[in-house]
Amino acid sequence: MLQLAVLALLAQGPPAQPASTAPGTIEGVVVKAGTREPLAGARIQLNREIGDPFQRVQRQPPPGSGDPPPPPEDHFGATTGSDGRFVIENVPPGEYRLYATRTGGYVPAEYGQRSPTGRGIPFELMPGQKVTGIQLTLTPTGSITGHVYDRDGEPAGRAVVQALRPYYRDGTRTLTIVESVLTNDRGEYRLFWLPPGQYYVTAKSGDEPDSRPVRITEPARFVTFEQATSPAVRNRTLPTGEVVEETQVPVYYPGTTEATTAARIDLRSGGNADGIDIPIAAGPVRTRHVRGFVTNQMTGQPLALAQVLAVPRTSYPSVVVPNDLSKVDGSFDLAGVMPGSYFLFATTRGLAGAVSLQIGDRDVDNVAIAVTPGFRVSGRVIVDGESRDDGDPTGARRVNLHRDPDILGMPSAAPTFSFPSADGSFVLEGVSFGDFRVTVGRPERVQSLPQDMYVKSMRMGNQDVLENGLHLSGQPRDLLEIILGANGGRINGIVMNARREPLAGATVVAVPNASDRSKSDRYKKVASDTSGRFRLQGLAPGEYTVFAWDDIEEGAWQDPDVMRAYESRGTSVRVRDGNDENVQLTVITGR
Repeated sequence: MLQLAVLALLAQGPPAQPASTAPGTIEGVVVKAGTREPLAGARIQLNREIGDPFQRVQRQPPPGSGDPPPPPEDHFGATTGSDGRFVIENVPPGEYRLYATRTGGYVPAEYGQRSPTGRGIPFELMPGQKVTGIQLTLTPTGSITGHVYDRDGEPAGRAVVQALRPYYRDGTRTLTIVESVLTNDRGEYRLFWLPPGQYYVTAKSGDEPDSRPVRITEPARFVTFEQATSPAVRNRTLPTGEVVEETQVPVYYPGTTEATTAARIDLRSGGNADGIDIPIAAGPVRTRHVRGFVTNQMTGQPLALAQVLAVPRTSYPSVVVPNDLSKVDGSFDLAGVMPGSYFLFATTRGLAGAVSLQIGDRDVDNVAIAVTPGFRVSGRVIVDGESRDDGDPTGARRVNLHRDPDILGMPSAAPTFSFPSADGSFVLEGVSFGDFRVTVGRPERVQSLPQDMYVKSMRMGNQDVLENGLHLSGQPRDLLEIILGANGGRINGIVMNARREPLAGATVVAVPNASDRSKSDRYKKVASDTSGRFRLQGLAPGEYTVFAWDDIEEGAWQDPDVMRAYESRGTSVRVRDGNDENVQLTVITGR
């Protein structure tokens, strides 16, 4: 009888799943940009999203970031067949992001992206839904080739050549390293696997030591890399008999040591920019010495074994940081210091000190650096009002310190963050002196505060920290008071194209009025969803101009030079605490 019962159950098939949890299916095709030919062997990755559908927290980074893969329950994969098609079955309902990667020189693609290097958008899979017709386009990478010549016009073998691309960091346009290669014995180089875009190329003599002379990674849509090295100082005898010290600096194509006069290279999809030849005769730069003493301010005694760093005020992707350890008498001698402005730091065993220094055409002696124990910064985070969203106000009150400017090579602020107690009070111990930005929330999140919250004010005594930053030159006597508004304004709307159709994947940004444009936290950005809808949340009260771009470089909206071309193409909105405003935007497709 038991056997018959089991057979009866098997005959009935698996039990029907409730409609609310029935898995779905996703089908699509991967094609090559330009030709639209199907691509076999492309790897498909489907990652679950978490959080509110309007302000996503991307739980997993896109492929090519080097981070570990997502947990199995949030990750599904497939590989395209000979026809470029893929099928992912038994996918639980939810919000997802869809990526495609392929070896052989293709830029990773994401569902909903509006340019080869742009970010995509999440989409919702309903219970039991079968999504078909998805097309992911993989863009072929390009290359840059040329020669490097030494000061005698001869081919420079083993020269370090780097491809740099511009990007925005904290609202400032700068450069980052994409790839580094070495020239061969004929002085030839080839930079490859480069996504389409704008590039600058530098070269430096291979005789100089470099911590990472070769850096080649799989193609990626967006990547930033910087490096700091010690100066390599060489002696050269002038025709007069004078012996001078020099170090090699990168030379930008077509032959300048200044980034502002470098020639830009516009690289097309699958293209090759050849003939990018770089003479490095301008590379050697005469250097100077900075000498002085480190003392313990508490005892007045010389301090041995303190690390002394000369950090350039101007940040480049490759930074040369002269350094030394103080001797028994506290003395130090920094060699290889090029002309310019510097922060001079001395640190050891919980003690730190710094001075600002300008280096010209001669050595600098008798620089005094007094080090002190770190400061104690006490404060309190206050939430004004009750939030209407489901955000975690406790997690939101994490207080973070960032050096301002945050230049490569600078010592840590130590500590970097603190979690307040139940009453909102917090203490940061051992904070170095200097200038800082203070932020609140979880910095690893796309949306660091709960969605409707915003920073209303930050004050330390008479200092307006939100407006001017935090400046520490001694033990502060006042508390750092941070007030969070619980119910910021919202701007809801829809983005339309020129044909008055809803547009998915547009970049929507609320840009504050002129008086607040120096405050990074006042800008809010989101992408329009699959229906063209968007919601901007956590807006401080005030005047904003809202823009929708088809494609724009990340962070470009904080550049005054860029925004001058767009000011008349946005929509003005006045935001009030706790209010919802509604707008309809027409996408901007060009200047």
